[in-house]
Amino acid sequence: MPPKRNVASLSDLQETSAHIDRDIASLRTELRNLKRREAYTHHIPKMVDTAAKIHWCRHHQQDHLIKFLRFKTGADTKDLERWAAAVCSWFTHASPEQRADMAAAVKDPPLRRAAAEVDKYCNEHALHEWVVDLNVNLGVSPATGVLLSQLDKRGMANSSNKFAGQRRKYRCSLQFLRRWRRRWSIKLGKFDTLDFQQPKELQQKAPAAHSLDPAWSHRSEGERGGWELTRGQPCQQNTVHFLDPVSVPHSCFLLKMGPQKRTLFFGFGQQNVLDQTSAVWRWSNSLHKCVPTGKVPLHINLDESSIKLFTETGRGCVSAAARLKKYKGSGVHRKILKGHTRGGYSYVGLICDNEHVQKHLPHIVVVNEHMCSVECYNRVTPQLPGYMKLWRKKSGWLNIPLMCEVINTLGESLLPYRETYQPILCLDACKVHLNAKVWRTATKWNILMFCIPAKITYCLQPLDVYVFALLKAAQRQHSQARCIASASGEVSLELSLLSLSDAIAAVMNGRSWAHAFEHLGLGGSQTCLSGGLLKQLQLNNVPIVDSLFPTLGELVACFPKRLAIPIDDVFGCVAKFKRSPAGDFPVVEAIAVVAESSVSVWHGRTRSTSTAAAVLIPPPPLPPPAEPDASESSCPVPLGVVRLRRLPSTRMHSQG
Repeated sequence: MPPKRNVASLSDLQETSAHIDRDIASLRTELRNLKRREAYTHHIPKMVDTAAKIHWCRHHQQDHLIKFLRFKTGADTKDLERWAAAVCSWFTHASPEQRADMAAAVKDPPLRRAAAEVDKYCNEHALHEWVVDLNVNLGVSPATGVLLSQLDKRGMANSSNKFAGQRRKYRCSLQFLRRWRRRWSIKLGKFDTLDFQQPKELQQKAPAAHSLDPAWSHRSEGERGGWELTRGQPCQQNTVHFLDPVSVPHSCFLLKMGPQKRTLFFGFGQQNVLDQTSAVWRWSNSLHKCVPTGKVPLHINLDESSIKLFTETGRGCVSAAARLKKYKGSGVHRKILKGHTRGGYSYVGLICDNEHVQKHLPHIVVVNEHMCSVECYNRVTPQLPGYMKLWRKKSGWLNIPLMCEVINTLGESLLPYRETYQPILCLDACKVHLNAKVWRTATKWNILMFCIPAKITYCLQPLDVYVFALLKAAQRQHSQARCIASASGEVSLELSLLSLSDAIAAVMNGRSWAHAFEHLGLGGSQTCLSGGLLKQLQLNNVPIVDSLFPTLGELVACFPKRLAIPIDDVFGCVAKFKRSPAGDFPVVEAIAVVAESSVSVWHGRTRSTSTAAAVLIPPPPLPPPAEPDASESSCPVPLGVVRLRRLPSTRMHSQG
């Protein structure tokens, strides 16, 4: 019986076919380059000879001329040296008029084409040397965005597309960068960041760690080095080495942590996600129905994010010289202080669905006093734009008074638009946001506000879904550009804040965010939900959500557990809009009849230690909700102030 053959799957065959196609394409490219170099070697073009003369008339550098000829022809070193000597001999015997015509290169079209080749090579060579200097001296691999800015500064932008759109220019620039990297043997990569410390400090830390941790071991005197700590022999990457300061002048240590996996929101079911999402949409729709007549809803989202002083960028341009030094030499590293890698500040971002109002919304940065000195604060504040506020506080974290101050700053910025727009603010369910003082501050400025539960902000909060990733990527790019432009190349708080202001102007204030609210269902209706959101929620069709006030169970689902909900303050702005001088709107004692399973009743003791049998007294029947007046179009929902009443206890004292 013949042996069974292993039949490859279709995916394996497709992957193998793709690898073969890539190999064939690379071989064709190499063959094309070899043919071109052979043609240039045996048949020297006249344009290259003319370009060599123009190059010598302009620069008078033999080494640079030889590099230019090698780049254009690929000939041997001896042939290039003879060629360069012939160009020098021509320059010696040429008349001053011939030298001037060759340097100007505007006499006829062949000269202009040759001059264009020389200018192109010189610009690309200067860009290559700039990348090599950044790689070797600073340990920086410039990102693609930084290189694109350098193209404009060096006059290398595509002039043929000057009347084309911005997207076309960007695409052409990316094509040029790909060809430039291939011509100059530049690959994408990045360098490791190390915390450099003094050798004496390292020697002091090693014995102290040895006395506290038995995992420390000291190598014999004959071996090179001092102390080393190995955490787990099977994994060689989780190792900390302290090098000998005698053998290594710049002693350093690097802790490489392996990949750590964690499960987010463990035990949080899909049904709970759908319930919370439905509650948020219903709350948002009900607030939209409360907008006064004649005003347009202005959707605003507020959220905080932590910004580090130094964040590692993605892959950038790494030259061949830097790669050789990185893998075969002493190595190339980025020198960063430990305080810069660990330090950071809080950023409070705000976006809205109106592009004109977006440019006037405040952006607040909270820095602690230890990180930002008075001199640094006085130096940075005048350089920031007017909409960016720098607050120097005792702590960089937000608290309740700071949150009230944020709402006050937002209300002041919206004063010019209060006659036209009605702000509707959404934020996550952080306990700092949900304090009664914060709700009262929003009511003072006539801002309707609702919260998004903490476990669904990844799919429902506009700043988390659409903005923060773009903002931080732009901030890293601007920070790298400013770091390269500085004399020392070091990271500082001033550089980080200025980079953040540049990123805010480019990302947040440069576009409209109306699509973010519409695609997430926070614009008053859920008809334009994005496909990604429906996929995350595992919904096949667009849901239908009414515009009534949320029930007690839905409202409790939106707030954190064990949090006293200030219901009067939560709906204070709604009551303010619905209240009339004659008092026509009665106070509703409860929201709606909630299922018994959704109410969590406390069974603890209050004052007395003696308790009787648990007797559950049902609440009195609720009055029917008032019918909406058809003549009043400003508020089609039931008119009334929403207020919760304390639920009855299940443990009552005995009657006898």
